[in-house]
Amino acid sequence: MTKLDKNLVLENEKPVISGIEYSYLDTDHFYGRKFSFRRLLDIYFKPKSFEKFGRLYEAFGIRYFKEFAMVTIGSLYSLFGLKKHTTNYHIGQNENRNLEGLANFEYMTRFNEALHGSLTIMCGNELVQNISSGNTLMVVGHGICTLGNLYCVMLQRYNRARIYNTMESFGFSEQDK
Repeated sequence: MTKLDKNLVLENEKPVISGIEYSYLDTDHFYGRKFSFRRLLDIYFKPKSFEKFGRLYEAFGIRYFKEFAMVTIGSLYSLFGLKKHTTNYHIGQNENRNLEGLANFEYMTRFNEALHGSLTIMCGNELVQNISSGNTLMVVGHGICTLGNLYCVMLQRYNRARIYNTMESFGFSEQDK
């Protein structure tokens, strides 16, 4: 037990503040209510009601973007012999097309959305800076980068909604996901 000050005592690597234990990954006290970080992420990543059937994303042309991405990435996977493996972009061969494979694919869409979401923010920031400085060539480049990553985020959300719909058709509820 190490005493750092009168309010914070570390015991067995767990911080204790005024006698209340906090675990930063599992549960926390937020305005007197417990919440888990995982639950907070699930609230964000769970498809919203307007995303459930994908019509919004289809109106933005996500199916065309998906076809373009599948042709481009698919040809690269074929070139390197990786087409049979499950990735963030396709479920893989028939042995991966079960509920466990869908759950794994859903997890990978979360990872990919977080990756492309952060890249969208970074490229968007650079886009705004280049617009304000008048650098036209960089505006075009960062505009394409921002739009491409934004479409990747929309594709992941579109795929996740389809996965949730498929899992619901198999009889799984929200608690099973």
